[in-house]
Amino acid sequence: MNKDEFKKLLRSKYLIKRIFEYLIVVVAIAFGLFFIYKQAFTIWNHDNSLNHMSPSSIYVIGFISILTGVWGFFRIRKNYEIVSFRSDQVFVDMSKLITGLTTKLNWTIIDGTNDPIELIANDFWENGHLILITLEGNKIHFDVQHNSIGIIDLGVRRRIIRKLVIHLNSVGIKRCL
Repeated sequence: MNKDEFKKLLRSKYLIKRIFEYLIVVVAIAFGLFFIYKQAFTIWNHDNSLNHMSPSSIYVIGFISILTGVWGFFRIRKNYEIVSFRSDQVFVDMSKLITGLTTKLNWTIIDGTNDPIELIANDFWENGHLILITLEGNKIHFDVQHNSIGIIDLGVRRRIIRKLVIHLNSVGIKRCL
């Protein structure tokens, strides 16, 4: 499967998840704008239920919510980027490469018969992350996804990619730019 087909597969497979993540981001931005608007342009701050909060704390809540939403837009797009590697040899024995990944990195094969091959991370911090791997001649493409909905993964996707880069470089496979 080539890179474009892999992208189309990921877009269709994770469409509902991505829509829900964008919905969360839009709600966070709307929440922040609501707080800032109510504080700045209405007499909402004189209501009895908000007497315990200072006006500056309401602005801080609003700005943090807006910044989280804007950050989420960039983060969601980054979660669906495909990482590619190139080898000097054509991949003939995929099972050898996958076996090396599963033993060295403590991952489990979920579906090794279809293309893409699905692995799941078993480490404490990486638990629940799905690694999808596909081959195209002398190139290997992969993507890392979290099985739950949300935009905050605490850098786990990046750590899994880094582990995979180190392992593939150790067996002579270099990353494509």
